Amino acid sequence: MIKFKTILVEQRAGVVEIQLNRPAVRNAIDEVMIDEMTTLFKTLSNSNEIRLIILSGHGKCFCSGADIKAMKNVDDGIQSLGLQKMLLCIDHCPHPIVAILHGTVMGGGIGIAACCDEVIANNQTQFCFPEVRLGLMPAIISPFVFSKIGFSSALALSLSARKFDCAHAKSIDLVHHSFDHDNIAKEISKTIEHYSNSGLEAMKKIKQYLKKELFAKQNDEVHTLTSRLITEMRKSDEAQEGMKAMLEKRKPSWVTNHE
Repeated sequence: MIKFKTILVEQRAGVVEIQLNRPAVRNAIDEVMIDEMTTLFKTLSNSNEIRLIILSGHGKCFCSGADIKAMKNVDDGIQSLGLQKMLLCIDHCPHPIVAILHGTVMGGGIGIAACCDEVIANNQTQFCFPEVRLGLMPAIISPFVFSKIGFSSALALSLSARKFDCAHAKSIDLVHHSFDHDNIAKEISKTIEHYSNSGLEAMKKIKQYLKKELFAKQNDEVHTLTSRLITEMRKSDEAQEGMKAMLEKRKPSWVTNHE
């Protein structure tokens, strides 16, 4: 297996364990992680020996979303297309993918989770779509998230940037199961056991038929639109102020004080 800079990968007995590995920045997504995750999932998709892929995060949280600092140093269009390609590679992977979440899961981190087939989270996990507070929108992740949790919930949470807990995440089907301990290794072991008796070809057929054919809700036109939207918004005065304010750890100029 290839060695990566931003992810840890371990494979044994048909199970691939992947950890996002940028703990110093709460596993924020940068262009290197995007490239590495895309490369990895392309490789895994072409393997006939994989029973299960488990995706988790190293450190205090699963993923805090896009790395805003890195985002400002990369061409907007290139990064948007890269993130979109990464999510599509995860979403189109023929093998079962289980995400195990903990800590904070925001923006692009929720997008990654939405591309997985089963999501398990620690009861203390906190979620948020923070993009609107930066003058942005959750564009690239929206086709994956909206098809996972439904239009009504996704729209309300995107507009308000309201934080929500694991119980709410379960109520909108973003999370399927939860656990109340801090031992992720234990949860991974239980997950492997659950999938150990399933037929490999049967699982592939389920994903191919149910996800790609029977309930397909995405198309190239939608993904082209979301990529163009976020690229345009990142260049706006509002978004530039929002990202600058976050990096400077202050409130954006448009925030109203209601105290």
